Amino acid sequence: MLSGMAPRASTCKRSKADAPAPVLDQTFEARTLQVLAQLRGAVQSLIAALPVEAPRAVDLRRALNIDAALAWQIFSLANHQDLLRTGRLVPKAGAMRRFVESAQSAGTSAAAIADLQTAYQQFEVAVKDVAGDRRTFDAILSGLCPDDESALLRLRRAAFRANASVWGVSARASIHSVIFYERPTGEHDCLGIRGRVGLRKLQEGASIGIYASSRTWGGSTCPPDSGADVAVDGCTLLPEYSTKPLPKITRLEGPDGLSRDYVQLEKLGRSGEVTVFWRNLTRNFPGGSRTPPHGITAPCLEPSEVLLLDLIIPHGWVNPSTTSVWVTPESSRYATAHHGLVPHRLPFEGSAEYLGTSLQSLRTTHMPRYHEMVTQQLDLLKWHIPFDIFRCVVNYPVLHSAVNLCVGAI
Repeated sequence: MLSGMAPRASTCKRSKADAPAPVLDQTFEARTLQVLAQLRGAVQSLIAALPVEAPRAVDLRRALNIDAALAWQIFSLANHQDLLRTGRLVPKAGAMRRFVESAQSAGTSAAAIADLQTAYQQFEVAVKDVAGDRRTFDAILSGLCPDDESALLRLRRAAFRANASVWGVSARASIHSVIFYERPTGEHDCLGIRGRVGLRKLQEGASIGIYASSRTWGGSTCPPDSGADVAVDGCTLLPEYSTKPLPKITRLEGPDGLSRDYVQLEKLGRSGEVTVFWRNLTRNFPGGSRTPPHGITAPCLEPSEVLLLDLIIPHGWVNPSTTSVWVTPESSRYATAHHGLVPHRLPFEGSAEYLGTSLQSLRTTHMPRYHEMVTQQLDLLKWHIPFDIFRCVVNYPVLHSAVNLCVGAI
């Protein structure tokens, strides 16, 4: 059951197969990952609690009047996709104290400050327990996570810059989430929440229309839009989370007779930015089932710095260990093994992450109110059940590629 609209997402090196990891490594990793997860969550919550939004390191520096290096450390700690690698990004005690004092002066809530202080104290205790001191701790992490930037990431970053110049538009973030739900009567519904953050025009005369309809189907193969086993639904803008004035929606009818929605963005200006979010609600879509696979496909149709996907499934439907993510050309979405074709997969070094069941784990500095938006929409629909949450973040996604996040065999 799927819906279409996954710095390097790197993995720290482990011991080679012919050199079994010592017990120290296993204990070190487990304890370190635990305290880093708590610390990252506390940092994300504090950034979200700031009186002003800080979607970039430079915004954090300006909001708190801290030096650029400390702002980069804190922002990277909150956003780096390899949790173990963030250990060396944690500021030393004096720098963290300056960050906390600046956050207090900026009027950040006492609760967020206290949570961060507690998490940092637990981190320091763990450093002493597993390594003795911070220098040794950083040295162990250097061995586990050597500094080597992905060649693919460098290529994608260069491609983003070139495409943004050619197309005349760019976005800081493209966000896609899909939530599946089973009614007590057995029908299956699907809610999509999608948007663009920091979309801006770089050239006079450049125009863009964002495809805002959704496609939802049951099963593991991707049927044509016009098939009876796929639902195509329009969009509803979410004004509370979008820039004013709201962009207009254009509805066009395709050759198959189905209507599709496009968000029209105009007159952005060279320095102006637009953030727009909308929802797609598909009721009783064909083929809906709690049986895996479940997934989301998100195309990259505008040059974007980040593409974020969240797949949200009722708790217990899937085994989190079966998560997979891959990238294909957007044009190959109909090329499935079922139709006798094998989709071409683009090189990709990223992975998906299981975030647990708390909607608070949806927090992201790419869109500080994103978790609030998802929670609000679920409340409006009265979908008050526990969900499992899966996430993939791709930095500098390839233009006209599609990221596929799936749980369960496909």
